[in-house]
Amino acid sequence: AAPTVPLKDLLHSSALVAAFFFYPSILRSLLSMFACMPIDRPAQAPYNSAAIGSYWVLDMNQQCFTGYHKIWTLAFGLPCILLACLGLPSGVLFLMYNKRSNLAEAVTRQHYGFLYMSYRQ
Repeated sequence: AAPTVPLKDLLHSSALVAAFFFYPSILRSLLSMFACMPIDRPAQAPYNSAAIGSYWVLDMNQQCFTGYHKIWTLAFGLPCILLACLGLPSGVLFLMYNKRSNLAEAVTRQHYGFLYMSYRQ
């Protein structure tokens, strides 16, 4: 009979694969909070500029880093970006550091091999 793998290990490795699968989409969504587009420049007479400044790409009625956009990006966006950009890579580094003596074992290769199998020893 094939050896059984504990449910905890299956859930852990499945969560890790899902995190890597959704990582680019999550980062793209988080970084879009900071996406601004310059609309207009101050104009010389007789022309009149209607919307001077940068506006948020996701809501072109909202000027960048003013009003709720400033609160949203600083209170939610910046911490999430730091967590996503530093958290997942640090977590994987911590995991691989703790498993470094077991990397050749079949169970470790089965669950975490996609993280290190393409590297040479």
